[in-house]
Amino acid sequence: MPGLPGKQYYCTARKKAEALVAFNAWYESRKDDPFDVDAEILAYCQMDVEILAASMKKYMMLATNRTGIPWCIALHSATSRCSRYYFLLLDSFILPCLVKNEPPEAESGWYPTRELVP
Repeated sequence: MPGLPGKQYYCTARKKAEALVAFNAWYESRKDDPFDVDAEILAYCQMDVEILAASMKKYMMLATNRTGIPWCIALHSATSRCSRYYFLLLDSFILPCLVKNEPPEAESGWYPTRELVP
């Protein structure tokens, strides 16, 4: 492309006044620079994957610390345990006949759920 894409592609309607002033200054200084769509998409996708990988690494560390289950055993098992134990209320949708009760967790406003009985 001979220059940057139009301003409408940068979601200017959602920007706050200060951010819009800064964006307009940046845009005007670079609007005639060549714009390589393929290179920009590739850079965006690579950054997206790096962010996702960092997020997953942090999530696995938090899940392992909370449950004591190493993430390499089965990430979905740790996720399921964390969800059941830490985030569902006692009035959860799990049928009472399928679960056993656990005492409430004192340090938070959430109660651990009742785990499914094998």
